[in-house]
Amino acid sequence: MLKKRCARCGLMKTIDLFGKDCTTPTGLRVYCRKCACDKTREGYKRGRRNRIESSQRWYRRNADRIKIMRRDRMYRLRQEVIDGYGGKCTCCGETEREFLTVEHLNGDGCKERKVMHYDQMLQQIINEEFPSRYTILCMNCNFAKRRGPCPHEKARAALRLAGEVDQ
Repeated sequence: MLKKRCARCGLMKTIDLFGKDCTTPTGLRVYCRKCACDKTREGYKRGRRNRIESSQRWYRRNADRIKIMRRDRMYRLRQEVIDGYGGKCTCCGETEREFLTVEHLNGDGCKERKVMHYDQMLQQIINEEFPSRYTILCMNCNFAKRRGPCPHEKARAALRLAGEVDQ
């Protein structure tokens, strides 16, 4: 079995313990896999503070740009979800995008908001291909549902009742 000496630990090891590297004459890395992993881990730990500080500086310099990017992403996700559920309030038919919101049919919106942000919820809805536990309501219908049946529901029920009486 062919062997090679690791340049880091100095031990003779079989060549199957070395990674491939086409830039070396032997076609193998100079460090064994274990030493290469250890070296990478040490470098990561040494440079961690610099990476964090560099990242923080970038975020501070680009705060306005990040805010715009996040707002645009949220807008796109929201539009996709609204379109996925038909683009209108399921109660009254309102189509003005600014008035529409996602409604949790099971009444578990509070629990869900404790676990994830709104943009995460929108992304999850898209990933799950618009599950039936959500719908789109306008803000008026959404707020009215909190206090009981929506006035539109009451009106439809009255019309159904009147239609049955007339027959």
